[in-house]
Amino acid sequence: MQQSYRKLVATLVHIIYKVEKPWRELKTELEQYLSEEQEETEWKQLNTLTCLSSLIRDGLLDTLEHRLNVIFLLFSQVKVETKLTAPMLVLLELLETRPPEEQLILVWLLKNKEKRADLCSKSAKEIVELLKRETKAINEEHFQNDKSQLLELFKNWKAQQKPTELATISGIVPDPVTNLTGSPQPSSNDNEESFLENLEDVFIHDFDPVFVRPAPPLLPLGNDELLLIDPETIHEVVWDKTLCEKLPEVEVLKDLINKASKGPLQPEQQQTLISLIENPRVLHRCGLTPAKLPDLVENNPVVAIEILLKFVSSNKISEYFSALVNMDMSLHSMEVVNRLTTAVELPPEFIQMYISNCIHSCENIRDKYTQNRLVRLVCVFLQSLIKNKIVNVQDLFIEVQAFCIEFSRIREAASLFRLLKNLE
Repeated sequence: MQQSYRKLVATLVHIIYKVEKPWRELKTELEQYLSEEQEETEWKQLNTLTCLSSLIRDGLLDTLEHRLNVIFLLFSQVKVETKLTAPMLVLLELLETRPPEEQLILVWLLKNKEKRADLCSKSAKEIVELLKRETKAINEEHFQNDKSQLLELFKNWKAQQKPTELATISGIVPDPVTNLTGSPQPSSNDNEESFLENLEDVFIHDFDPVFVRPAPPLLPLGNDELLLIDPETIHEVVWDKTLCEKLPEVEVLKDLINKASKGPLQPEQQQTLISLIENPRVLHRCGLTPAKLPDLVENNPVVAIEILLKFVSSNKISEYFSALVNMDMSLHSMEVVNRLTTAVELPPEFIQMYISNCIHSCENIRDKYTQNRLVRLVCVFLQSLIKNKIVNVQDLFIEVQAFCIEFSRIREAASLFRLLKNLE
């Protein structure tokens, strides 16, 4: 974890020291770093906020350009300006304690959209020059009003917190470097490498003391305890002798499945197939993949229903449902789905997707005779689902109502529309 802290601090300092790059580019660079390694994104966001606030709040940055970059990077973490999130609270606290020129930047970022857009296109050096020209804005009434509103917001928030939650102290103690005469030496903040070197031990710390916890001594070992440490247990391998056994029924079932995918089976063949799938060991080696399911549904819907009912408890059933939803709508596919809905409890999202697919299929058919026939089938199918309370009408009310209005010339669609109105 220490290595992760070092990398985070080094990355942030590297961005902060780019005083000639526009703020917009600094924000992009920070977002790219935070989006790396998705599993650490939350950890990075939290410690980025902590590190940035420590750098500016504890006086670790001497130059105004670097402090302005930190203020903007903190502002870039504010997602919703109307909510008092952690980055927003840090900015409001800075507004209460920072020098006037930094307060001016904070107010512009938080309250003035035009100024904010202008600042994002400038670098820290350019903004320092802008502050020199705009110093009179600090005394303007408009700035003072905006500042007062933000501070009042922060004051109200603090009033709602417990005193113990507001009682905090920084983990960083100022220790200015002095020469032999006792006077402070010039700051080395203008050099990124030396600044990072000075931050070698300044990471996100707390005041938790490190206690020495020696391992407890082992108790004397008695002769009667040796059996517990090394029990005499003989482990025997239990073989499944049927694991690689070739079952003749599997070959028969595979052959029948292939025939059923290509054309209708004879009644005797159907009975044989249905009796074979009663054996789970044979069923799961039948060779029916989700890709073959649409052909089986079209040619032998009864067989498809029986196999799907056996597969309901399988972990691959969602793949078979997906194949059923995405196949072309037909009388046989609706027959299979209708039978499944009455036999077992299907996932609501599967039923909704299938109904949507049926509606879109009807709308996209150009041949009027075929379209009218399929619309009648869909309407009867939907009425059956609604009356049996298999589908929640409210989930698809708008889509089904629009479908009924579009095909209102068909008697079954008008009947379905009346049923919807009665359920309102």
